[in-house]
Formats: sequence, C-alpha cells, structure tokens
Amino acid sequence: GFWIYGMRNKKAWAGWVGGLFFGAGFYVYQAYKPFLLLMAIYILYEWFSNRPKDRPPKSRIVGFSLISLAITSPLLIHALGSQNFGPREKELFIFPSLFQNAIFLPLVKHFFEAALMFNRRGDPWFLHNLPGHRMLDDVTGLLFLLGFGFSVSRFWERKYFYPLAGLLVMILPAFLSINAAHASRAYGTIPFVCFLAALAFSALWERTRPFKLDAFLLLAALGLMAFQNFTTYFEKQ
Repeated sequence: GFWIYGMRNKKAWAGWVGGLFFGAGFYVYQAYKPFLLLMAIYILYEWFSNRPKDRPPKSRIVGFSLISLAITSPLLIHALGSQNFGPREKELFIFPSLFQNAIFLPLVKHFFEAALMFNRRGDPWFLHNLPGHRMLDDVTGLLFLLGFGFSVSRFWERKYFYPLAGLLVMILPAFLSINAAHASRAYGTIPFVCFLAALAFSALWERTRPFKLDAFLLLAALGLMAFQNFTTYFEKQ
C-alpha cells in the first residue's frame, strides 16, 4: 500500500515506511518470504515499463532496501550463521520427495492441486477448511476466473500486472510444499484474488448501468456471496 501510494504521489517517505513494514513482515509467517521476490518483480516492472522521468528514483529504492535490510538483519545473521533459512521449509519442500518415481506427472498433478484450490477442491485439513471444499464461493470464484482471464489479456498494464504477479508469486509457498492446496500457506494470495474478482465485477457493473441493472447486480451478487459463505461456515463446517 505504501509502495503504490509513493509511486502515485512521488512521496519518498511512503517508500521508506513501506520498507519498514516490508522488513517487519519476515517476522510473521514463512509464507511471507516470497514477498521478497514479488517486490523485486514490482521494482523491475516500474523501472523498465516507465520512461526515465517516471521511474522510481534510485534514492527511494535504496532507502526502501536499506530500511528493510536493517529490520531483517537479525534474521539474516541467524540464517547465515546456522546455514539454514528455516527447518519447516526443509521439512515441507516438495523436492526431491515428489519425484521419487517420476518427474512430469507428479509436477502436473501438484500444479493442478494448487490451481484448482480456489474453485474446485480446497484444503483437505479440517482445521483450515471444510475438508476438500473449494476456497471461494460460487460468485467470487466465477468473478475471480473472469478477472484473471481479463488481466492475462492485458498483463502489461500496471493495473493487471500487479495482481497477476502477486497471485503467481504468493501461491508459491503452497505450490512448493507437499500439500499444494494448503490454505494458510496461500494466505498471501487473498488480496490479489479479491482484486481480480473486483475487476470482473467492476466490468459487469459498468455494462449493466445503462440498463438500470447495476443495483440489482450488486444486491444479488453480495447476497449470494453472504448466503453461501454463511451456510458453508456456520452450518456445514
């Protein structure tokens, strides 16, 4: 949020505060770690997709990086000293256990387990989810697919590149673990899934406004979302 605000308004302090929160995130949950890769992708995107005068100043990138590095330095020192970036990662990493008998088919199956967790079959563990239940309700799931497809067709624009990159990077903690449909390891995808669904809803909203159907669309969509999620969580689960 601070990074985007700083990009829009050319505010150096927003980038520095963003570096503070970015570094602090490494103290929460292992699934946050790919956010390092995501921010690197965003910085490269802004640098190469903009004209020189519109690029983020080098001083802001350096300030962001130095503040983040200062916050995370205790973790980095510990990791370098122990030569281990986390016992859980080593325990749950899919390589090489996934490929003991074959390579291609297990990888394809693993990919589809992660890709279909939103709309087909979700986390099987009862502490996270109604076992096997898709992670999204039908309305959000359909909007998510529409938003994803629409964004892929225009991925070079910032509005669509940011959520696509966020979704694909933050699904990695689940995909690279032995359980590709693990809900808590996919927490980082939540804002991007919601944004892609909102993009599709926004497009439908604009197309129904001339026919005076926009209020009906809003009430129907939100009503179905609320009803299905309430029923799934409070009755079935």
